[in-house]
Amino acid sequence: INNGNYIEDLENYTYQIKYDLDIKKMKKTSSLFIGDHDFRNFVSGSRNDYHTYIKKISIKRKNNIIIMDFYGTGFYRYMVRNLVGAILDVGRGKVDISVVQEMLDNPLKERQLSTVPAQGLYLMKVYY
Repeated sequence: INNGNYIEDLENYTYQIKYDLDIKKMKKTSSLFIGDHDFRNFVSGSRNDYHTYIKKISIKRKNNIIIMDFYGTGFYRYMVRNLVGAILDVGRGKVDISVVQEMLDNPLKERQLSTVPAQGLYLMKVYY
């Protein structure tokens, strides 16, 4: 994520956002997703099971670039884009972290936060 000035050459390769972000709140929000959860409110489409296990989420900022790495046993359609959207919504002060916690605690109570675009989303490695 480029959180600094817009850079045209990065347009298709990074998600570029201009609002201020609280990295501490973002890290706290990401910690909610660690473990086995029903991610029904963070995926697209219907399926028989919405459970998956997230082992680790790291968020690093270097100057204006923010890198988020997700490690887990599997990810559903739009899941990472929705998780990042929720993390950013809290980081920019759009919603309180309690909203994200409620979405995890009550997966049958439908609620949706932001979905980020695919720019900057990369599959880095698959372990078997």
